[in-house]
Amino acid sequence: MKQILCRILVLLVVVAAILGLSSCNIFIEQEPTFYDLVVKNFDREVVYGSELDFSGLEIEATTGDDVKYIPVNSSMIVSGDTKTVGAQELEIEYGGFSWTLAYEVFYKVEHIVDGLVYDSQLVSSASELFYVKDPEKNGSMFIGWDVAMPEELTGNVRRVAMFADGLTLPKFSATYGDTLGDLELPEAADGHWEWKHDLSTPVGNAEKLNEFTIVFVPNNETAKRLEFPVNVEVAKKKLTFTILKDSFEYDGKEHMVEYQLSDGMTPNDVNIINFGKAQS
Repeated sequence: MKQILCRILVLLVVVAAILGLSSCNIFIEQEPTFYDLVVKNFDREVVYGSELDFSGLEIEATTGDDVKYIPVNSSMIVSGDTKTVGAQELEIEYGGFSWTLAYEVFYKVEHIVDGLVYDSQLVSSASELFYVKDPEKNGSMFIGWDVAMPEELTGNVRRVAMFADGLTLPKFSATYGDTLGDLELPEAADGHWEWKHDLSTPVGNAEKLNEFTIVFVPNNETAKRLEFPVNVEVAKKKLTFTILKDSFEYDGKEHMVEYQLSDGMTPNDVNIINFGKAQS
């Protein structure tokens, strides 16, 4: 009986020793994990007020020969400002390691034509903007952008092109002696026409195309006023002669009233009203 107990005790000691050795080996074989930031894609030019894009950033976790990649998320971000224009730093922390990425924040100024981006610029101030050529559109006339460009930028700017559809220059005809105020201005969609000159301005000499300037004034106050040269065709004005008597008595004799048109005048240029003989 004693021998059996001794054998059992020895067996338990051996098992305990083996387990202790195994635990020790496991502890010894465990290696530390090292972390590094992998930048697959990161936009260094960031739009003011936008969210930073971490989709191209990963943490490389290396333990011995084992390598894992952990996507960077917002919980790893210590700092990253997009509401301050200029140079900034994105600070990332994970597993006791930290990294910084430099980037710059810009205002975004977009010009839109028919729902599509016509021009887009990233700038730090309005003075850095390049000139934007006026867009063209078949059958329509560009009259400006829906919002004015501020002298100082405090945020992103989005400007939409405005067009006056079917805008055509009016034609005018007048009679000698008329003024611009006597001419009827046509209606126009999205605005109205007006003369650049005083309305009391005479239309000019007859049988000529006299040039004046007409202005299209858009309803939207931010749109630009458009000036166009137009010709006014001026016709002769008919002169009216009123003959109260077609004859008169002089020196005891009756004489007939006669008239003669001057050179260059035709019967179409005058109106003659003859009341016949006056009653005495």
